Amino acid sequence: DSMGKNTKTVPFNIGRVISLPGKTPIGFYIILSPRAISAVGILEQITKIFAKRGIPILNLKVSTLEKSASIIVFADLTNMVARISVLEDELRKVRFVKEVRIIKPIINGILVDIFSFPILLNEERVIIFRRTIYEPFIKTLSEKLGAGYAAILYHIGFEIGCRSFKDAAKNIPGDLKKRFIFSAEMGKHAGLGIFKLEKIDPIGGYVTFRVYESFECELFKGSNKPSGHFIRGIIAGWFAAVKGVEITEIEVEEIKCIAKGDDYCEFIARVVGK
Repeated sequence: DSMGKNTKTVPFNIGRVISLPGKTPIGFYIILSPRAISAVGILEQITKIFAKRGIPILNLKVSTLEKSASIIVFADLTNMVARISVLEDELRKVRFVKEVRIIKPIINGILVDIFSFPILLNEERVIIFRRTIYEPFIKTLSEKLGAGYAAILYHIGFEIGCRSFKDAAKNIPGDLKKRFIFSAEMGKHAGLGIFKLEKIDPIGGYVTFRVYESFECELFKGSNKPSGHFIRGIIAGWFAAVKGVEITEIEVEEIKCIAKGDDYCEFIARVVGK
């Protein structure tokens, strides 16, 4: 099944860590005034300071909040460490720059952003789980605890789905389909998978989602059984929030799953009554 060229995704690295053994990466943490948020050309001025000296920028991140903004620049200053103070002085002269902080390698060639905390999404605190961390949480405990843990994952997903959909409703009032699409995009934004609203019953009796590259089900590839208990719970929560019903009144079936060799996972949510 083709998702179409216009929806093709590419990986995005959200990390603020650089590892260059034998080299000297240096970070510049630039804090801006609120007026910088609507200003034009600030980023261009900053990158030119590095470009005119032939200094490679290894990573660049921009964070904007309602009343502040910051830019993190990781640059390769191997054999140019003496220029740190010169760069710092020039960056301070850029319009709306309030403060410049220097981040130096923790150990040989490893540079970590030490200033950004807490991590936010839509100005709400988030935490980041790499696969190394979430695989034990999802797969290892599922293997040890069995069907009972699968049910727990479903219930956790359900609560998350309900709350996130109600939050989406505040941003997208009135239009059910757009609310589903917004929730799906936020699920993708969080890295859970690529959610696609496939079908929706005009009278609201059922809804079908396809999920490509499910973070959960890819852990169970080769198991030859549907494995999307957490994702299934999220979709159940979305649908329950729409219908105003409890978890016992919703049924979600995973009819396709990458864990059993399908190209994508597919879920059908229905109201089943009390």
